[in-house]
Amino acid sequence: MIPSDLSFGYLSAELKSPVKIPILTAAAASSQSFACGSLTGLRIGNPKGFETAHFLLLENISVEIDIDTIGQAAIVIEDVLVRSADVIAEFRELDFDPVDPSGSIRRSLKTSNLAAIEKNVDAYIADDTNSVGRVEESFVPKLIIRRIRMNDLAVRAVSHRGLELDTDLPRIHIALDEIGLREGGLTPQQITAVVIQRIEAQITRAMTPDLIEIASTTFTAINGTAKKGIDSASKVVGGGAAAVGSTLEGATQKLTSGAKGASEKIKDLFNKE
Repeated sequence: MIPSDLSFGYLSAELKSPVKIPILTAAAASSQSFACGSLTGLRIGNPKGFETAHFLLLENISVEIDIDTIGQAAIVIEDVLVRSADVIAEFRELDFDPVDPSGSIRRSLKTSNLAAIEKNVDAYIADDTNSVGRVEESFVPKLIIRRIRMNDLAVRAVSHRGLELDTDLPRIHIALDEIGLREGGLTPQQITAVVIQRIEAQITRAMTPDLIEIASTTFTAINGTAKKGIDSASKVVGGGAAAVGSTLEGATQKLTSGAKGASEKIKDLFNKE
């Protein structure tokens, strides 16, 4: 039978991120060898310390399963197509350097939720590799996924410190192939870990050039505004100084004139017979 629940609860704890469990339901359409289903509501939240709603949200997913493989050592999922998805790349700090834009973005990525999730996934995979079978996974069927496609993945970049951003980046496409084939199948948790790891890598690679461009434009705009403000302030200060100078000059002239007048009067006083 087609699995009715691909549970991601265990992996959620390992990722230190909430993972909403999707439900796989059989669709009416099926053939002799394949059955189509749909996944709804897959949401991967952020690790602790991040503020945005989620890392990845998948709403509209169709799945095609090779029903001839059900009951075998590994169930083969021929195709997974994601039609509606969005990701939020959140940065604790975006430290943009126009002299070294690529390097500064790479350094900033280390403060992002993508880096935190990658670290958690790596830890999960290492722990899973070092464990000789898990009791709770001993009867979980293994899976092989032939193809995963994510079309028009919406990407939003958010930064809270440094160069502050909250902007949409150009949409990207993600393609993954032959997941779990080399291993002869992976558990749902292992599949999820590998998929998240590859998605994170592709998102990072795809969005970096766009992020550099937007960060550069924002940086230039901010500094242009700041320069205008400084120039305006300089003009005000300069004008004020000129006005003060003019006032002082006038006062000096008046004092000089007054002193000359007093001197002439004193001379006149003593020159009187």
